[in-house]
Amino acid sequence: MVRHAMIALALTAQAAVAQEAERDQFFADYATYDSFVTETVEAKDFATFVTRLGGRGTYAEGQLDALRTQFLNIYAGDFTGNTTFQEDLGGGVTREGRVFWTEDEKLLFYAATLLERNGTITILTFNMGADPAEILDRF
Repeated sequence: MVRHAMIALALTAQAAVAQEAERDQFFADYATYDSFVTETVEAKDFATFVTRLGGRGTYAEGQLDALRTQFLNIYAGDFTGNTTFQEDLGGGVTREGRVFWTEDEKLLFYAATLLERNGTITILTFNMGADPAEILDRF
């Protein structure tokens, strides 16, 4: 009986993770996506940012922690502003770039390829980093 309960609990946990992963990369609309990106970057919530945009399973937990530490060391100051630029590739596909800056003038670059269908936004690719060439060369 206990064994069956443990198996059921494990399956329930796996189902919850699968449902969460199913929502990754998808946003109800552009405003929801825009708010998510801005709020998680400004909050320096790197793990949520990466996993929600489609990076779940890309990094082991320890790797995410190491990247978060690196991110926080580079961007110690608060983010105070950002700008967004876009390129329409046609067929509902948009390439988007963002630059965030901190109070101590550190720049964070972000690029994503988005697919819009019936108002829903799907993240096809994304990249983030401190090197502008890695992001801006995509445009």
